[in-house]
Amino acid sequence: KERLRVLHDVPYPHLPLLYRLATAALYPSHYEGFGIPVLEAITCGTPCIAATGSCLEEAGGEAAIYVNPRDPRAMARAIDSILSGDPGVISRIEKGRRHAARFDNAEIASRVMEIYLRVAK
Repeated sequence: KERLRVLHDVPYPHLPLLYRLATAALYPSHYEGFGIPVLEAITCGTPCIAATGSCLEEAGGEAAIYVNPRDPRAMARAIDSILSGDPGVISRIEKGRRHAARFDNAEIASRVMEIYLRVAK
């Protein structure tokens, strides 16, 4: 418990530094609109654990570790895998960077424009 910090109302400009300093980001939320914190964590190269059964799986793609948010043992195993240096964590970090690139503003604008052009035809 000495190594766990739960933060609230962190100013947005401080988030990238906090994500990069963190060993892991946990987001066991039940209800979300998209899951921006998951995407922010993986963009920063921070291993992320998120809840199954919501939009968080879209936000994190193959980069995050997903657990049932009502299963504390599964959450503990996921945390342990990160803290123990599981080799799969490095792979997830690389997948996270590739996945996060899909949400770049220019990339999204390009895909939306492609849709408009197809519809216009």
